[in-house]
Amino acid sequence: MEEVKKYIWAAVNEMLTGFMEGNRPKIDQFLHEDATFWDSGEVPLCLGLKGLNEARARRPAAGTGPKVTSIVPHSPVIDIYDGFAICRHYVDTNYSDNRTTRVIRNTAVWKKFPNGWFLIHNHEDVL
Repeated sequence: MEEVKKYIWAAVNEMLTGFMEGNRPKIDQFLHEDATFWDSGEVPLCLGLKGLNEARARRPAAGTGPKVTSIVPHSPVIDIYDGFAICRHYVDTNYSDNRTTRVIRNTAVWKKFPNGWFLIHNHEDVL
């Protein structure tokens, strides 16, 4: 069980690294194709990777606003339940315009498939 928790927390960190690098494949390798997403910048539920990619396409273009300079995930609480995992954590996000750090609260549901653990639902809120 501890191995699974370590894997999921490492995956969260790798996805956030992928965000900072602009590397979607690094993020998407952990996402199930039918996963659902409550994105902090979107009102409707994003259905599957297709829906997530549509939401990504609506985000401001690079260079059109303050740039994220750092993302620091912390305070994970990860529980495992018969082939499912729930990962709750916070993310402190800093911007190039030096405005106050934005804190994001995140909950992700992971499921074990024959080919590994994949995120099947993600919910993020800006606090």
